[in-house]
Amino acid sequence: MDINSLPEYLKNDIEMVEKYSNATISIYDCYLDELWGSINSCLADGKITPVEAEELRQKFYWKNLSKGENC
Repeated sequence: MDINSLPEYLKNDIEMVEKYSNATISIYDCYLDELWGSINSCLADGKITPVEAEELRQKFYWKNLSKGENC
């Protein structure tokens, strides 16, 4: 999947999740929640397929869920 073809709001949420962690910002969980919601919005609007939504969740949500918790 080409990340550049995603809507701006989803690309922005991905950038925030990749840029920060629980160790660097206290509201990191809010960025993760925002990402999940943006993926769902894109799916509901038909901008991504269910397979692409799951791929995005695996790559950007689940991979980053506990990033920095032990720091």
